Amino acid sequence: LHRRRHSFPTRRSSDLLKYQELVGSLLYAAISTRPDIAYAVNQLTRHMTAPLGRHWKAAMRVLRYLAGSRTTGLWFGSNRGGNEAQRGTVDVSAYSDSDWASDKTDRKSVTGWIAMVNGNPVSWASKKQKSVAQSSCEAELYAAAAATNELLWLRSLMKELGMKVEGASRLMVDNQGTIEVAKHGVKSDRTKHVDVKYHHITDTVDKGHVQLEWVSTDKQQADIMTKALGAPVFLRMKEAIMTRD
Repeated sequence: LHRRRHSFPTRRSSDLLKYQELVGSLLYAAISTRPDIAYAVNQLTRHMTAPLGRHWKAAMRVLRYLAGSRTTGLWFGSNRGGNEAQRGTVDVSAYSDSDWASDKTDRKSVTGWIAMVNGNPVSWASKKQKSVAQSSCEAELYAAAAATNELLWLRSLMKELGMKVEGASRLMVDNQGTIEVAKHGVKSDRTKHVDVKYHHITDTVDKGHVQLEWVSTDKQQADIMTKALGAPVFLRMKEAIMTRD
C-alpha cells in the first residue's frame, strides 16, 4: 500500500506547494552558483504541476547533495586569465553539448552549455530543446547556436565594461559534423532547414567573432548539463568547472 500510494501524483495542495518551494529553491541555487545540479533541477522542474513520490525523493536527494558539498562553489580567478586581466583584456569561451532524443515521451533533446570569462564559468544552461532534432548533428547545432548567442552577448557586455576581447571566442564541441556545418554551411538538402535556421553560426564564424574547436567527449565540460553521469565522470567534470574552497 505504501508503494502504491507513491505511484500516483501528490493529491494534497500542501504537498504540491512544498515540492514547488523546494524545487524553486534548488533552481535558484542551480542558476546562481551551482552548475553541477543544473541538469538534475531541469528534470525536477518538468513535474511542478503533478509530482510523483519519486520526484519528491529525487528533490530531497539533490538537497542532501548540496548539504554535503557546502564548501564547493565558484571561485573566480582560480582557473586562468590572470595575465589577461592585468592587461585589461579578457578571454570569452564556451562549451556546448546535447543529449540527442533523450526524452522518450517526445524524443526532444537536451541542450547544455557553459560560458566562461578567463576560464571561469559565468553563465550556463540545461534546457530541453523546443523542436525534435532529426540527428545528433542537428541537436548539437541547436546547442551550439544557443552557446553562440551567449558568447556574442558576453563579448558585447565585456566591451561595454571597457574590457577588450582579443580574437575570436572559442566554442568547444565534440561533434565533427557540427563543426563542418557551422564552418562551411550545408552540403545537402537533407540539412537545408538547419542551415536556414542556424545560418547565423556560420555568419558569426565568418566574421571572426566565434571559432569552433573540437574537444573530446571526456573533456566536454557541458556534458554535465545534458545527462546523468556516472559518479567518476561527474566528479571529474565538476572539478573542472568548480573549485572547492
